Amino acid sequence: MAQIKLISMTVGLTVLIWVFADQLLRESDELLVHVRLASAGPPGMSVRTPDDHPPSFRVRVSGPRRIIAKKLVGGSVGVDLPVTERKTGRYTLNMPEELRKLQGPFDGLSIESVNPENLEILVDNTVTVEMEVRLRETDAFDFEIDPTVEPTLVRVTISELALYGLPPDIPGIPPDQRFVALNVNRHLAKSPPGTLFSRDVMLEHRVAGVNVRIEPPEVRLVAQLTQHRKEATIPAVPINFQGSATVLNRYFIDQRDPFTLLTQPITLRGPDDVLDQITSGQIKLFGIITLTTPNADEVGKFQQAVPHFNLPSGVELVGSPDPVEFRLMLRPSPDNGIDSPQASLE
Repeated sequence: MAQIKLISMTVGLTVLIWVFADQLLRESDELLVHVRLASAGPPGMSVRTPDDHPPSFRVRVSGPRRIIAKKLVGGSVGVDLPVTERKTGRYTLNMPEELRKLQGPFDGLSIESVNPENLEILVDNTVTVEMEVRLRETDAFDFEIDPTVEPTLVRVTISELALYGLPPDIPGIPPDQRFVALNVNRHLAKSPPGTLFSRDVMLEHRVAGVNVRIEPPEVRLVAQLTQHRKEATIPAVPINFQGSATVLNRYFIDQRDPFTLLTQPITLRGPDDVLDQITSGQIKLFGIITLTTPNADEVGKFQQAVPHFNLPSGVELVGSPDPVEFRLMLRPSPDNGIDSPQASLE
């Protein structure tokens, strides 16, 4: 029994000696550390390296052999390096100091050296500024109503580095390019000429090639394209008379030359496509003279009237139509007190 007790005490003492020996046994080795920069600042703040590549470092550490052995298992160590709130600009970080501040990745180890020792970073914050909305690609059109937008100023949230730059290698956006461009051609290419275009259109969320956020995201675009117009002369447009049944039953129309078809040449101005349809005969035109009951002293006397022409929408007369000369004569009938020639012969 005493022998068993002695063996147990020996084993326990051996374990304790081994644990303490392991703790006291320290070694030094080099770790490959990949650093991921992370913003610990307010919303809109970002942090990166000048070349936008995640940096790597050779970090020499010392400590218990078993801790170092665990770190070496994966071949490299990845750590997140938070960067606290700072103004937009260029900063140099002392990496031994920064890595020693981290909790977790190097617990139980001492950082002896870091190669390279310093890390240059760029801190960028977003800013919101007002910019003008400018119309582009307007030369392709003739406007009856020049294009306008409302509102003309919008709020643009943009990277401060992209907007103002940072010497010597980040140029920023030149002042004459700090505006929001609206491509008119994209929206008006299919707008019918002569028709008012008034619509809310989406702005492209880019300024001088830089991605931005715009408020409001839409503006009202108003414009009207000019209809291409020309003139054409129609040599012989027929003239028709119209009136109430009472007038037409009681009177007949007598022209100066009753054997000539009553027509009139007219000159028109209007859209190209409509005039082409008129000159080709696809659209028929005619003039109208409206007859009313004449006074007693007007019957049998020649009078003049200007015809009215049925013209398509957008087409107008060039000049005034010529007046037409005619007279109203009573139709022979017993009701009119005039016997027809046939009745007289009888």
